[in-house]
Amino acid sequence: MTLTQNRCIKCKLAVDCANAYVGNNIVQIDTENSDVTPIIVDDRTLVPVRFIAESLGMDVGYNDSTRTVTLFWKRIYSKYDFG
Repeated sequence: MTLTQNRCIKCKLAVDCANAYVGNNIVQIDTENSDVTPIIVDDRTLVPVRFIAESLGMDVGYNDSTRTVTLFWKRIYSKYDFG
């Protein structure tokens, strides 16, 4: 998977790999937990949203009681409910 924001930042991840490319740099997806990787479940690819969003310059919020992820990017506001 490759995501690009304004053709300036490139974030590349691979299934079952704990490292990713951000720009030309290899970084660990979660420095506290090397088990965090993109995975395939029931023919769907699940990716670490926080890592991707923060790599692209977004701020991430999470409300544990409602299981809601909130992404902020410039003036764009996105809310994802995983409940």
